[in-house]
This record gives sequence, structure tokens and C-alpha cells, in this order.
Amino acid sequence: MKITRIIHPIGQGGFYSEILKEGGQEITVVYDCGGNSKAFMENYLENYFPKIDEKPTKKKNDKKESKKTIDAVFISHMHEDHVNGLDYLLNQFHVRYLILPRLSEDEKLEAFIYNYLKNPESVGNELIRDLYTRDSYYYLNSRTRVITVPYNDNLTDEGNELLQIEFNNQHDLDLTIDEENTKISFLSPGSKVHFREKWVYIPFNPPIKRKQDVSFYDFLKDRLSLRDFTIKDLPDIIEKQGVKRCKKVYTDYFGEDHNSYSMTVFSGVLRDDEMMSFIKCSGRKLNQKRRYHPRCPHYDNWACLNPNCLYMGDFETKDYMKLLQRFYRPLWDKIGQVQVPHHGSGYNHKDDLYEFAELGFISVGEENSYHHPNIDTLMGIKEMACRPILVTENMSTIKVFHATDER
Repeated sequence: MKITRIIHPIGQGGFYSEILKEGGQEITVVYDCGGNSKAFMENYLENYFPKIDEKPTKKKNDKKESKKTIDAVFISHMHEDHVNGLDYLLNQFHVRYLILPRLSEDEKLEAFIYNYLKNPESVGNELIRDLYTRDSYYYLNSRTRVITVPYNDNLTDEGNELLQIEFNNQHDLDLTIDEENTKISFLSPGSKVHFREKWVYIPFNPPIKRKQDVSFYDFLKDRLSLRDFTIKDLPDIIEKQGVKRCKKVYTDYFGEDHNSYSMTVFSGVLRDDEMMSFIKCSGRKLNQKRRYHPRCPHYDNWACLNPNCLYMGDFETKDYMKLLQRFYRPLWDKIGQVQVPHHGSGYNHKDDLYEFAELGFISVGEENSYHHPNIDTLMGIKEMACRPILVTENMSTIKVFHATDER
């Protein structure tokens, strides 16, 4: 098997892709699709990400285009800087599966208001309305199947049974219709999506911890003196109440340092021998005489690394770190690479996240108003013998990781 992992230079956002190849089969998987702005992302996707195959079909007068297939897109959360390229991606590529965290009503409200206060025309809010209100398996003319990942409340020592899902054109997803009868498929907690029984993707959607004694919905009703309302009413409510007032209510409920509720995804192999096979084969291909130490932070090529990766989105480690470790407990010492959450925010830093990691990559804008990444975060990562790598909107910072277990 061969894997190519790309940390895309999209600035203040998140866009990561992987291409897996084995035995003539190939799949493409994406985690998050957002960056500096909607226009920036569309330009990047059009010019630097695999484009539509413009070759004409054999039949005359057939206007259908052959599109590049993306087998799965995982989205961590619905904040604008992680999804402002998703709408373009869904329209210009053939996306087979779109895998989203299930959102509570409070989470939908939080994401919608967060996005609207930053940009009233937010793509994220259009997606919230479209993706979470449809009563269909499919999105965009039945081309993309929508799958949600519920919260995992049952984090026991025994773990959870893993549902086998194959990326194979000859097999369909064996999923259960969710109990709300929305006809949107969902993965049971602890499920894994796998390729060739070897490489797996395991998402984790943490159970929500309420920020106050009351729900955000009730808090909004009380502070803004509202009657019952829905997400569709929010633009009018914000316009009438004023952005400044709504922003204060948001901050009073969530606090100054709140980010979002992010779904993480483990990408890699489960067995130690398979992991070591990738490390040895990849390193030997480049330099047969040099031996690489898997914990050495001073390597000069990605190929010597453990290829297992944990994608984090804007995961709040200070609130959910113990749950994250409990959920990924059997895999924790197998994680070699980590996407540093929330662009290297100091609030989101926990040393334990990099306990076994060799590399932490950070998607960050060169000039961002948040002053990301935090210097203490960078130093903390280095003190854990993990190397922080910054990828900005500058094309020269793109990082491409290749690994293989083929001898």
C-alpha cells in the first residue's frame, strides 16, 4: 500500500487530503475544506487540487462531464474557516460520502451565530441549513451520500464494536437509518471506515458539555427577549438586535476562548507490525544506509515517520482531552502525526496530545488577527520531542508526505 498525505497551504483554516493506493485500487479522502476565504479556497481548488476531467464523452451532445472522484470528505465542524470550500468541492467533484458530526440544536445555533457575526453571507450557514434539514440520504442531486456521526457517550474500558465499512464499488455502506427517521445514514459510535482491511478512519464526536446551566437556545430567548424561534429566524433576529449585542450574548454564554465542538478522525493502521512496516520500508527506500529513530525530532524527511495521523479540527483539548484519550486508548501510542488543533491556539494546547507524536502540523494564516500559533504551544510541542510544522497560504509551505509498506 502507498499513501500520500497533503497538508494544503490554505492559511487560516483546515484542508488535508490523502490518496491511498493498493493493488490497482485508489481512493481519495479529505478532512475539512476551508481556508482564508471562500474566494481563496475556490481559486486553490480550481488551480491546485485535482480538477474536472475536461475530456469529452464518446456520445455526441452529451453535456455530462467526467469528474474527479473523492471517496469521502470528513468535516470536523461547521465554522466558516473549515468549510468555505466545501460547497465548491461538492459541486465540482464527485464526492461519494460526506461524513459530518451530528449536531445538537445548540451546536447548530452556535455555529450559525459564530459564522454570521463574522460574515452574514457565510457558506457555513448555507451548509447548516442544507445538510442538517434534508430528509434524504443524498445531497446535491443524489451524487453525495450524507452520513452523520453521533456523540459517543459510552466510553468504557471494553471499547465499542467497530462497524466495517468498505471503500469498494462492489459493496454499499451497511448503515442504519437513524432513529429520528430523517433518512440520513449514521455511523454508530466507534465505527471505522476502512480501505483493504488495513488502513482505517475512525471518527470521534465527543459528547457535549453544556457551557451554562441552561441551553444556549433558552439563554438566547431570555437575554434577547425572544419567543420560540428557529435557525431560519436568526438573520432577522441579529439584524434587529444588533451585531454588537448578539456578540456579547454569545460571549457571555461560551466565554472568550470558545472554539467549537470538533469531530476528530484517526487515519492509519491498527497493528504495530503494519505501522513498523511503513516506517522501515519508507525510510529504506530513501537511504538504505541510514537508520531512523522513530522518536527523533531531528529527521530530515517525512518518510521515516510513523504514518498514523490524528486530525483534530478545532478540538477543545482543555475540555475534552480525557475523553479523547479514552476513546482512542487502544491507538494512543500508535499516533505519529497530529494536526495541531485550532491553528496552534494556546487555549487548545495540552502536552499529552503529543505524547507519542513525532510531528505536529499547523494550518495558520501568515497574518492573522488571533496571533496564531501561540509561542507557548510551539514550545510545548517541541518539549514533547515532537516537531511543529507551519503550513500557511504560501505555496512554498505545502507539505506532502509519502509512505509505503511495499518492500
